[in-house]
Amino acid sequence: MTQLDAGEYERAISWNLTIAAELIGKDTPYRDEGKERCWGSFHVCRQTGLWHDWAASDGGVSSIALIRFLKKRAREEWSAEDAIKWSVKFLAEHEGLGRLEAEDEDWTATRQAATAELARHYIEVAEPWLEDSVEVVYLTGRALLVPIPRRCAGYRTQGLANPLFLCRSSLTAA
Repeated sequence: MTQLDAGEYERAISWNLTIAAELIGKDTPYRDEGKERCWGSFHVCRQTGLWHDWAASDGGVSSIALIRFLKKRAREEWSAEDAIKWSVKFLAEHEGLGRLEAEDEDWTATRQAATAELARHYIEVAEPWLEDSVEVVYLTGRALLVPIPRRCAGYRTQGLANPLFLCRSSLTAA
């Protein structure tokens, strides 16, 4: 019986994102939502390798279970032995650790700059709330409008359903 030692088992987990892409099909469209890569209801965490299929209510971190699950989803029944053999072959073809796409400092700085730019845009297009606007009536009715710090003003942007509070002093240059 083919086996993976503990080190190879952990190394395989670092390849879960690549394993999923290979078994699902590299040309299959996906979307990235926060830290997860999603193929329909099937998600893999790009930082940890955890995987879950919301439609099937199944998931975990084990590469062996991931392989078996994706093969079953493709209407192929694989035993744990089959999945281990596939994993051993895969690891022989892929040296070292897999690349889980954890946030790095450059990516985080880029995201912060983009968020600051978006906030600046909303400040530019924002209009002061009218005293009898739906937002003011709603918030006043729940005693949520008073007091508002002078540096923070209630603004609304056209086309947004929810009120948007922006505090100008919290924006920093990117």
